[in-house]
Amino acid sequence: MTNEEIRSIKQKVYEIQTAPPSGEQLQRIEDIAKRTGASLPEWLHTQDPTSRKNINFIAKNIHTVLQTEMMFNACVSAKWSCLFAAIASIVACVSIILTLCLN
Repeated sequence: MTNEEIRSIKQKVYEIQTAPPSGEQLQRIEDIAKRTGASLPEWLHTQDPTSRKNINFIAKNIHTVLQTEMMFNACVSAKWSCLFAAIASIVACVSIILTLCLN
């Protein structure tokens, strides 16, 4: 999941949380949860579908998944930065060796 997708999902979840609770809001947030892979407990449908508690519970699970995705993206970015830093340090060492040998 890209950072842009994560931002978009966070915005949608925020809009759902700030709107008045309804069955439609619960359905929208459940669709987002299924798309992101957030957990949906079985007891959710046995309670009032317009409950703010249910919407907030699902939103918390979605935010946890999004935090995990963002952390994964940060780790991938750090991996590439480390690789480029290693290449730059090798080039610098070669440059120093050539400078010492040619002078």
